[in-house]
Amino acid sequence: MNPVIEKIVQPVVDGSVNLATASVKRSRKLAETSSDWVAKSTKDVAKASNKGLKLNKISHDMLARLLNEQSRLVQGSLRGVAKRLDVAANADSFQILWSDQVDLMPKTRERLTRDTRNVIAVFTDTGAELRDWVVDIAGEFGKESEKAVKRTRKTATKLARQPGKKVSRSKKTAKKKATKAGKTVRKTAKKRTRKVA
Repeated sequence: MNPVIEKIVQPVVDGSVNLATASVKRSRKLAETSSDWVAKSTKDVAKASNKGLKLNKISHDMLARLLNEQSRLVQGSLRGVAKRLDVAANADSFQILWSDQVDLMPKTRERLTRDTRNVIAVFTDTGAELRDWVVDIAGEFGKESEKAVKRTRKTATKLARQPGKKVSRSKKTAKKKATKAGKTVRKTAKKRTRKVA
């Protein structure tokens, strides 16, 4: 080839080779970062599904207990009606009928009170389980935000220690926001636990 043309073309060839090499390196780095991100997100998906399953279990247990209590309430009411009808059928006069019906009232009141207490107990137990679930989730978010605050502080500290480099305002702002977010999450978790308790 002509040395003059070769001298002109060689930097272009070298530049394109360097550009291709740099592109491959960036692509590899991006792939590594993406794989790390995907690997971390699978843990988050597992956490979220476990929390969802726990909430699902709480709601299904509550519904099962409520259905059981409703069944007991209906059975008790039917037994009470049957008893009242039996007493009415065996009464010889209106005075005896009235007296027997009045005598059955305390038993009916006791049964209704017991059934109501059982239903209230179902809601109370479910409320306690939901409170624990919410506190557990708030704790998870609190841990995550504290980790983010620590990472931001660590990055800002590294940048501040490097000679000739200044910590940008955006890094300082990010640090303040991360600290504020961590405090907000912790306060919200405390408020929720107080409200539920």
